[in-house]
Amino acid sequence: MKSIKHFLCAFVFGDKATEETRKNNLSDDVLASFNEATIYEEGRGFRLEVRKKHVGTMKKLAEIKMSN
Repeated sequence: MKSIKHFLCAFVFGDKATEETRKNNLSDDVLASFNEATIYEEGRGFRLEVRKKHVGTMKKLAEIKMSN
C-alpha cells in the first residue's frame, strides 16, 4: 500500500481573516498561495498542500478563520 505524503486543505477567507493573515509571520510559500488566490464573493479561496512541516501553519490559519 502506498503511503500518503500530503493532502490538500482548502480555506475561504473574508476581509477580516485576510487582514489578520497578512499580519502573521507565515512562510513565503503560504503567503504566495494566499496572495495569488482567486477572490470570490464569499472571500479569498485558496488551497494548500499540507505536509508534516505545515501542521503549525494549518493550525494558525484555522485559528484565524475561526476567530474572523
